[in-house]
Amino acid sequence: MKALPSIAFNEFKGTAGDVTARKTGGRTVLNGRAQHSHIKTPKQSERRASFGYITKQFKQLTAQQQIAWQKLAEAHRERALVGAEGVPLTAHNLFVCLNANRSLVGVPLALDAPEQIHGSDAIAFDDIWITPDRIMISGLRDADNPNARLVVKMSPGQGPGVSKAWDKAVIVGDFATSDWGDLDLLEVYTKSFGIDVIPGHKYFLELYWIDEFSGYVSSKTYICFPATEGESAHGQTFSPRARIQSNEVTGGNSYSEAISCDYELAVGSKISVNEIEARKTSGFSAGVYLKVNESVDIERIGSVRSYQWARGFEDNDIKFGVFFCEVYHGTSSRDIQLAGRGGLFQDHFITFGTYMVTN
Repeated sequence: MKALPSIAFNEFKGTAGDVTARKTGGRTVLNGRAQHSHIKTPKQSERRASFGYITKQFKQLTAQQQIAWQKLAEAHRERALVGAEGVPLTAHNLFVCLNANRSLVGVPLALDAPEQIHGSDAIAFDDIWITPDRIMISGLRDADNPNARLVVKMSPGQGPGVSKAWDKAVIVGDFATSDWGDLDLLEVYTKSFGIDVIPGHKYFLELYWIDEFSGYVSSKTYICFPATEGESAHGQTFSPRARIQSNEVTGGNSYSEAISCDYELAVGSKISVNEIEARKTSGFSAGVYLKVNESVDIERIGSVRSYQWARGFEDNDIKFGVFFCEVYHGTSSRDIQLAGRGGLFQDHFITFGTYMVTN
């Protein structure tokens, strides 16, 4: 920006070529005229195409359907729906707004107006990590509305001096619920932008619950946080949960095959949530041994045991039973033992559920 106090420019106002002049403080100020790049990202193109399609569909509604949308619009002249207080909410605006929101979570177009609109819950969580190793929100409270889905928008990293970049945020994912209060966003972020998180750069997030049936959004949460080397927004270091996953177990002997595993202890409790699928390939014992990799901090789980339900996979003859499940670690072993203790045993089985564990 260049200020020119010369008398020759005192009456110069407006735009000429690439220069715009304006009067301020008794001076004439010249600005370079902004040039639009006219470049649309794939996400922008997809979003604009969606709006165009939805708008055309409104014209195809019957008179009765349009009247129903108009009545709903008259009952909900809310700022959260139209974006500006005092702007009349028309049937067309409401139809496009709600259906555009529904399209974000993959729900088909709604031609009939919903009978009612449920307000969306505010976003509530405890902490957030944005580091090169993880983008994690912890302590996320699920919505009260069972039809709500969490939409997350995020920007790529911005320089430390950037104070506002919400317009650069794109939808990186939508989620029906959290994983016991944790929401891991690193994978979806990397898939969306293809770049790593850079410590010191600012990241802009927008989160909101959306009713997937009505498309209604009444509350949004905005987060601006600089990435760190490892600490959270509250200065906490990340502590992994007590968990064993599929890529961390193998068959523990010649007759045991590990197919899938997700074993976890609830934070601060003796409650196990697990789903383990395995197969006995030979022998006569009613059970298998699975070996836990050395990379797992198994001491966070300890030596625990529980009795739990299981079922087989044999075609046309599914059998149910009770299994003894034990996670054990000692000086020479790190195992998960699964042994049939009641019911009929099948070689290929899955055990699953939520159970109290003992030592």
